[in-house]
Amino acid sequence: MLAAGIDVLLCDATVVLLRPVVAELAAIPADLLVQRDAWPEDPVRKVGVAANAGFYYAHGTAAVSEFVLSAVRRGLIEFYLRWNNIGDQYGLSFVMADAKMDAKADGGAGGAGGGRRGWRGRSSPTANETTLATFHPSGSHCKQRGNCLRLGWLPYDRFPRTGSWDGLQPSAAIYHLTHGCMQEAAPCSVPGSRPFRGHRQRQDRYEKVDFDDMRPEL
Repeated sequence: MLAAGIDVLLCDATVVLLRPVVAELAAIPADLLVQRDAWPEDPVRKVGVAANAGFYYAHGTAAVSEFVLSAVRRGLIEFYLRWNNIGDQYGLSFVMADAKMDAKADGGAGGAGGGRRGWRGRSSPTANETTLATFHPSGSHCKQRGNCLRLGWLPYDRFPRTGSWDGLQPSAAIYHLTHGCMQEAAPCSVPGSRPFRGHRQRQDRYEKVDFDDMRPEL
């Protein structure tokens, strides 16, 4: 769809849209916008924040399509390294962590302006701002051509992934909360949520464990 020029809002089945968001997302000057997350750990160590692959908005261009494909390829590598079935989040988080966040006047990372030369910004999983970044792959001449991809992490208070719903509900545009369990720190669980069942090495076992168990849970 992206390669065909169609803008895409991708949502997990568990995303509940509380109010219209497409016009808001389309107005942000970025080619790809993602919900913030706190894992995988390596991208968080690098730039302070990861990308949740269960909610993102992408403009339909060939360059964005290729970027998403690069995230898929990286996710497959991470899958075989970890035997983890969440390759999309690993891939998207790792490739986005290679972008350079914009510098703000106060030395942080965030919305407007182009970053200082050689400066790599940081953000956090709970920053209440749209943090923008420029994706400039090694060997690319996109800066000279003026067509580098612009990436963004959405405001936590508008698009939260973890936290207290009582405090987030007044500002949130979506409901997509999960308990704050780092994938690498699993297994862990909270009442009312199914516990993480480990990395899946065989699809038939994955289906047997997950889907059979989901019926009584639902």
